[in-house]
Amino acid sequence: MIKFFNLFKESKAEPQVDIDFFSSCYRRYQNKQIVISPQSDASGFHTENTVIRVKTNMPTNPGYSVFVKKSDENITGDTSVMPIPMSIMHSNKYITVLKGFGVHPSGSKYSDYGLTVRRTDQRIEKIIFHLHDRDVNIEFSK
Repeated sequence: MIKFFNLFKESKAEPQVDIDFFSSCYRRYQNKQIVISPQSDASGFHTENTVIRVKTNMPTNPGYSVFVKKSDENITGDTSVMPIPMSIMHSNKYITVLKGFGVHPSGSKYSDYGLTVRRTDQRIEKIIFHLHDRDVNIEFSK
């Protein structure tokens, strides 16, 4: 299920966004190179069900909560995965780029994480989860 609410509306307030993206495979890149592992096929694809959820935070808390959860079942409600707080850095008709902000209770910076949502005709084509501090990108597709 994918829901967009006012995603393209220009506003000073964060637009309302609610995304549940169900991916059946992903490809990992490190230093811009595809990572081939024993768990992937020859082209680097991993066949594993993953859910990427982006939820608008409450009005008192700016930004969005991003969840990435490996799952063999549909998710309902919030997941047990620690959400990553993010805000929109750039958005247009085809792409939305989010970047983490704040600090995890363990002391790690959420700014090390990012998310890119690529769309065609209001349909999400793929989502890329960025681990900036490790130069890793994980590209999730349907």
